[in-house]
Amino acid sequence: MEYKELEEKTIIWANARGLLKPENAKGQFLKFISEAGELADAILKNDTFKIKDGFGDVLVTIIILAEQTNNNLIECLEIAYNEIANRKGKTNENGVFVKESDLKEIETDYELPFGYYIEKTKGGYVLCCKWKENNATSLHAKTENELKALAKDFFNNNPKYKFEPPY
Repeated sequence: MEYKELEEKTIIWANARGLLKPENAKGQFLKFISEAGELADAILKNDTFKIKDGFGDVLVTIIILAEQTNNNLIECLEIAYNEIANRKGKTNENGVFVKESDLKEIETDYELPFGYYIEKTKGGYVLCCKWKENNATSLHAKTENELKALAKDFFNNNPKYKFEPPY
């Protein structure tokens, strides 16, 4: 079956069950969120069947919600696509696209306070202190720039952790 035919059948099904009343939109939105959560769980578990079922359930709830709120999904998709078509930005280390206007430049030239240094680990980067046994700190990040930004914020808010050079 084609998408349009399935969409129409879904609307007929929902109408026969009294779901298309505009006052049901808030409840339908919550149903959509519930189905999106189930889809997320299926993706995390890499369950191929449940992923497909989850996408289907999400689409059903969105089709019904769009109908309840008098919106055409193709028009909505066209509006969204026209917004993103020429959008610039970058995909972050979590695989999420961040639009250029939302990107925050992280200072890469931040100088760590005396006695601290950054060490690369298997999982990313960690802030270390020359005077602590086993160099344990609670500042960890996936990238060195992220760690520098965390360290800058930490030391600006906790100046007592800065050491003075012994000279």
